[in-house]
Amino acid sequence: MIPLKALALGLVQGLTEFLPISSSGHLVVLSEALGTELGKSVPFDVALHAATLLAVLVYFRGRVASIVRGMVRPSSSGEGKVGWLILLGTLPAAVAGVLFDRPIERLFSSARAAGGCFLATALILALADGLGGRRKAVEMGALDALLIGLAQAGALLPGISRSGMTISAGLWRGLSRSEAPQFAFLLSVPAILGATAFKVREMAQGPSGWADLVAGFGAAFLSGLLAIWVTMGAVRARKLRYFSLYLSALGVTVLLASARR
Repeated sequence: MIPLKALALGLVQGLTEFLPISSSGHLVVLSEALGTELGKSVPFDVALHAATLLAVLVYFRGRVASIVRGMVRPSSSGEGKVGWLILLGTLPAAVAGVLFDRPIERLFSSARAAGGCFLATALILALADGLGGRRKAVEMGALDALLIGLAQAGALLPGISRSGMTISAGLWRGLSRSEAPQFAFLLSVPAILGATAFKVREMAQGPSGWADLVAGFGAAFLSGLLAIWVTMGAVRARKLRYFSLYLSALGVTVLLASARR
């Protein structure tokens, strides 16, 4: 496995983790296209997750610092409340992951399921483009956080975009077009951290070389930063429909290809 392939997988992970187009299906497809099992290597998977986690923390470093300070020492800004809402919003996905781990895992071997989920995400993004309000995250309540968290739980399915679901849910709950993607990306921090920690326990499986790890990490980190910036701009400009069109075409292609087998 040459580093160029690791770079490609890292690039796809960073872009698809934060663009509302679902990362899981894209990585599987690319791994097969490149004829490599690296995408299924646990150390490499951990490196990619760590890179995307770092991308969120770096991009929103000011907001993250404010939230952490607010949770430790409550202030008038109310940012500490946002931190607790993020933790609350993480619960639905955590519970769903534990309860439905095996059925969900089986779906990851079904191209037809992924194709259908791509189309479902496309529909949700198209509908979300007309939503949104003026609320800030600090104005949300527990119900808002749980509903957005339920949307994130839906993204456990292959082909369902986590960022797409949580941004759409935030817009539905009246968050502004600036706050909805910010809260969605901050909500991804515990989820990515949990996925990384889970994978670390399996580090003995599937070795990867240092060149692959470094190349994949760097590509995922830089492309992750770019993807966050692009998505933030797309939400503000009401351009989620472009991602919807892409996913519609991809979903139809995957379904047609699976039907021919």
